[in-house]
Amino acid sequence: ILITTPFHVKIPDCTFSRMGHDGNAYYISQWYPKPAVYDVNGWNPMPYLDQGEFYSEFGSFDVSITLPKNYVIAATGERFDAEEEEEFLNKNVIRTEEIIRSMDSVPYVRDMSFPPSSTEWKTVRFKQDQVHDFAWFADKRFHVLRGEVVLPHTKRSVKTWAYFTDDKIELWKDAIGYISDATFYYSLWNGDYAYNHVSAIDGVISAGGGMEYPMITIIGRTSEAFSLDVVITHEVGHNWFYGMLGTNEREHAWMDEGINSFNEMRYVKTKYPNATLAEVLGYDSTFSLLGLNKHKQAESYYYLYAMQAKRNADQPCELPSDEFSEVNYGAIVYSKTALLFNYLINYMGEEDFDVAMQFYFEQCKMKHPSSNDLRKVLEYFSEKKLDWFFDDLIGSTKKLDYRIVRTDRDATDGTYLVEVKNVGDIKGPVPLCATRDGKIIGMVWYEGFEGSKVLEFPSAEIDAFKIDFFSFMPEANRKNNRLRTRGLFKKAEPLQVKMFAYLDDQDKTQAFLAPAMAFNMYNGFMLGAAYYNHILYEKKIETEIVPMYSFGDKGIAGLANLHLNFHPNKLFSEINIDLKTSRFAYESGAWTNYYNKLSPGISFDFKKKNVSTPVTHKVGYRYVYIDREYTAFDFDKVIMCFTTPCPGLTYKDHMQYAVHDLLYQFSRSSSLFPFSAKVNFQTGDDVQKISLNFNQRLYINPTKYFEYRLFAGNMFYMNPSTSVDYRFRMSGWRGYNDYLCDYSYFGRTETYGLAANQFIETDGAFKSYSALGQSAKWLVALNIKSPKLFKLPFLFYADIGTCADDGFAAGIDPLMYDAGLDIIIGRDFCEIFVPLLQSQNILDNNKLNGIDFIHQVRFTFNLHRANPFTLFKQAIDF
Repeated sequence: ILITTPFHVKIPDCTFSRMGHDGNAYYISQWYPKPAVYDVNGWNPMPYLDQGEFYSEFGSFDVSITLPKNYVIAATGERFDAEEEEEFLNKNVIRTEEIIRSMDSVPYVRDMSFPPSSTEWKTVRFKQDQVHDFAWFADKRFHVLRGEVVLPHTKRSVKTWAYFTDDKIELWKDAIGYISDATFYYSLWNGDYAYNHVSAIDGVISAGGGMEYPMITIIGRTSEAFSLDVVITHEVGHNWFYGMLGTNEREHAWMDEGINSFNEMRYVKTKYPNATLAEVLGYDSTFSLLGLNKHKQAESYYYLYAMQAKRNADQPCELPSDEFSEVNYGAIVYSKTALLFNYLINYMGEEDFDVAMQFYFEQCKMKHPSSNDLRKVLEYFSEKKLDWFFDDLIGSTKKLDYRIVRTDRDATDGTYLVEVKNVGDIKGPVPLCATRDGKIIGMVWYEGFEGSKVLEFPSAEIDAFKIDFFSFMPEANRKNNRLRTRGLFKKAEPLQVKMFAYLDDQDKTQAFLAPAMAFNMYNGFMLGAAYYNHILYEKKIETEIVPMYSFGDKGIAGLANLHLNFHPNKLFSEINIDLKTSRFAYESGAWTNYYNKLSPGISFDFKKKNVSTPVTHKVGYRYVYIDREYTAFDFDKVIMCFTTPCPGLTYKDHMQYAVHDLLYQFSRSSSLFPFSAKVNFQTGDDVQKISLNFNQRLYINPTKYFEYRLFAGNMFYMNPSTSVDYRFRMSGWRGYNDYLCDYSYFGRTETYGLAANQFIETDGAFKSYSALGQSAKWLVALNIKSPKLFKLPFLFYADIGTCADDGFAAGIDPLMYDAGLDIIIGRDFCEIFVPLLQSQNILDNNKLNGIDFIHQVRFTFNLHRANPFTLFKQAIDF
């Protein structure tokens, strides 16, 4: 059957996924109507997606491309009847090699401008059989390098090509070596490359660091040579698992991205055996921050997986691509699969594993193999049933976890008897290792088992046993793998105290210290130390203790938090129990007074039916107890006094109150209209109130959005004689409105001056201050923020709201509104609000109270958003 159709493609800007143009440079993929794959499961009508990419059918391609004569073009396939084009490329290669040779002696001047297009045109024809996609790339600025690699098995020669611009010429000058090495090692381990050319392109893409196509790959921006080598290797490697095998990546992403990541891991271990996490992040081996230079590059795969697995947020490897969360697509599909195959190769042995993978490749290439095809081959060559691998490690979120219970020694022959218990869910094989003075002296693999088992280990001088000394096993918990053979505390781990932060050490009990500084108007400058026991991984018990000395009043301030984290993985995905305390001064003058806060609480995150579901539900409860000091006069001792303070005239008293705070939160993440809704119910001896806080963004494009917030609150009861003001307020809270002491203020009880201009966007969240709009009944308000304009750091805001009549004097219009400029500093940590428009009632009230324009300019300083533990984990995730 011959099917023909004309079609036209409008080429977008290259910020659109992986296809488009950057000025006069063209990166053309996903550009033609593709036939769906028909396989053993029937038709697979799958369009390209960023996550999961594609599943395409093998075919023969014959593509002719016409473009100005001075364009360098690279594509899938071989150039056909192209003597003139070959001569054009040869001249470019010679010129590029001359430039590279001269760079050592003459500073190279980069030029990223596009030369004028030639008025003459050329047509370049490419042909290729047995590929399932076709991509092409064209740029007038390309330099070209050419090389050759001899394949390890057939000894056939394959040409390697690198196309790059001036932008990173100092990195790309060595790219031919990277492309050739990748082609050689992947052929050595998996079977020889089937085509005659391999090419890599220096380009611009918005989705991922690189993107694979048959015989050619485009590489995004990289900053140093090691990263470029690794990315090129990963993308070239896709010629095997995505290209020649044609795996259905949309249904079995681990068979492509995952096994390819394992080969990438193996490539780095082979070529860069001493590479550390410092190199992964673009630093050299002297970069010691967090201990990055003490951990091998391969541990990056483990850290990503373990961060998810430790909190039961992981997913099975064997899922369709579109069912993974974005984080898990990296942590599970890429990282966990790489760890699993590294575990398997060390269990089977490299020789048997390589024979198996080469047989699989030769039998299945160009045939769209399934996971069952791979399983049959690996079970045949390992001579083992691999249920624990394919059903449990690949097919589920069950955890692998063994621990050493005790050791003994046979008195007759000195054989060690080591009791090991399987405390996980998987019967995976166990490498038991013996160490002396921290160095391994022997290792024995044992088949997996349930329950406890005594393992015999040959006699030797051993001071400790450790499960998995070389970290082959993908255990989420590695803290129970070591036991000393002598001493009183055989399981005790040495204490490791580090400043600031350090990567997880499975053989140490870690504690972290850091200097702590703070300031407010009452404590003055505060200096102390922070102790904490968690950084990267979530722990079941997390502690943070931050005592500080207050130089202003010579007192002690600070905070302490205790967190208990549980992941039952049934009705709730996460349960958090907290105990939070804090102590700071909240007013001063002649006397400084402190508040003390104690707040135990618990929260429940409901389990999603699907991790990628954008909807989340959370409920929480906390009990907030506040003890406020205040200075009282002892009127029985009042005497004539001409100094302040008068000795013996005052004494400290306390005001105590407590509030039960219940929260329900519902949110939906979305590329266009994400929102969150919070309902708070608060009750205590003197108050009962409920409020709704609804926030939503309306995206115009990926970086610009309107944001609006709706607040509605109702007071069921407030004791009129209470000394705590629980009223709703139209203006965002000043410090003295924060009756639960949840936020950080420079001047908590200030009513005038710069510190009084600090506020938090709560309740009505009006940016303009006004004494109007304080209600003990009800209040509603709408707040709107525009997108940022012209790439400037400001936007416009507008607020409108009303409340019950007790918030206004008789005859005053209860409708309030304002608008103005929102100047953003430092990623929303600080915002300055400049009013441009206010309703008449606000203007009249401020005039009556003597509040001038300067005191109407307000700011937020959102320290509560700058939690260092959260920010550190976000940075690692990024």
